[in-house]
Amino acid sequence: MSSSTGLAVASDPHVFLIGRPPIGELLGFIRTMAVHGQNVDLGDLTAEWRAANDHVLKLEKNEAGAADNPPVTTLAESLGPLSAAVIADRVYKRAYRFVPTDVAVIDLNRVVVFQKFINLSYVEELKHRLGSGPSPEAGFHLALPV
Repeated sequence: MSSSTGLAVASDPHVFLIGRPPIGELLGFIRTMAVHGQNVDLGDLTAEWRAANDHVLKLEKNEAGAADNPPVTTLAESLGPLSAAVIADRVYKRAYRFVPTDVAVIDLNRVVVFQKFINLSYVEELKHRLGSGPSPEAGFHLALPV
């Protein structure tokens, strides 16, 4: 990619998840982080954000409570030593010292995760690192590296 000055511009493709973050954050992200972001039609972008925000509000109403109390599945026995290593780690102990914890599995479709943007280059890196048929151990190490 090149800029209007003719210099090469290093960039990673990102997806900004619109509708949840305030409109000002989306506009600021685009204007400061996107290649040629100063030239984006803010009217079109604002209309797109409004439509996404309306969809988010509809989901909040129609799916209220859907993320409450997702089923928790015990880890496979083969992952027990990895789980024990995570729980014994000083960073884990310090981060969770005031609340009861466990390492288990939940369906991510049953929880609400707030994330503003996704770096697609990083997604490709993770996919490459995991390979096409990752083992449970590889998935565990990706999610909870020690």
